[in-house]
Amino acid sequence: MTVGVQGGAREPATGIGRFQFPALVIGLVGLLASVFAWFVDPTAFFRAWLPSYIFWFSIVAGSLAVLMLQYVTGGEWGLMVRRPLGAAARTMGLMVILFIPIVLGMKQIYPWANPAWHGFQEVQHLKGQWLNPSRF
Repeated sequence: MTVGVQGGAREPATGIGRFQFPALVIGLVGLLASVFAWFVDPTAFFRAWLPSYIFWFSIVAGSLAVLMLQYVTGGEWGLMVRRPLGAAARTMGLMVILFIPIVLGMKQIYPWANPAWHGFQEVQHLKGQWLNPSRF
């Protein structure tokens, strides 16, 4: 959507376009820092990745839940937020991809997933059905 034509060039309807490139640069710098941290200290990387993932996943899952609730109940109460909620819910595929480091670092994040852990046998005996990486 354009507001007007100024000298043949179209102006964007909102000012959000000017933040796209700086956000991309910041995201790439963060990605490079994450890759560097993965090689320097994998345990710290995986333990920092988990709460970050949970935070962003909760936003995506909450958006999806509210969107489904709006569609089930109907009415006009959710018409204004339907598009932003749908946009947030469409990132669920990205969240599946971002879950891969948690699977790869399960032994660093959860002590019960590592057979070398000193309490592994006891925990495995008591809670073997639940605390089993292959079942997880």
